[in-house]
Amino acid sequence: MKNKILLIIAAVAFLIFFGWLFMLENNGNNEAAKENNPAIDYAPLSFPNNTIDTSDWETYRNEEFGFEVKYPDGWVLLNPEKLAVLDIFSFGQKKNFGLEGYDGELFIFVDKKPLDEIIRDINPQDLMLKSRFIYNNTKGVIFDYKLGVWSKDRGYPDERITLQNYVFDGGRYRYSLYGPTSDISSQRILEQMVFSFKLR
Repeated sequence: MKNKILLIIAAVAFLIFFGWLFMLENNGNNEAAKENNPAIDYAPLSFPNNTIDTSDWETYRNEEFGFEVKYPDGWVLLNPEKLAVLDIFSFGQKKNFGLEGYDGELFIFVDKKPLDEIIRDINPQDLMLKSRFIYNNTKGVIFDYKLGVWSKDRGYPDERITLQNYVFDGGRYRYSLYGPTSDISSQRILEQMVFSFKLR
């Protein structure tokens, strides 16, 4: 009788164990299918209300990091900056007021961290994953980020302006395009720069 009970317990444990393995494998296959099928998680990127004419825009190409992007005529590439984990490219319109300055800056961050690490490390107080996109055969994500720095003094609800940060996953690098301003014309320019972004 004792052997029979032990045999039943072993059979149940065996079934539970292999059922669990089957679930894990099935879940992994589903995740792989999602990753390989853009229609599941990734929506085509579009800005239907953006009508800016870009026919006179300049093209910036970067061989080191393998990308190109268009920017408005009259804008310039400001001095690229190198940080420990990021390379920063900023574009702006040069002012002619006697003092040298720039207006309407838009940025491209080149990051070596994998996209899942970037998503994992975001601070939900300031940045949230909004959606996934695909454009020019490149996958990416859109983050909603809050303009400015939150502090206890601000209180709740958090009424900071929310802007979009577009991150292309280029395999070797991640490319983040964003503009730290709520000005609608700068946002439209950013959208067209996102549209013009290509991996080389």
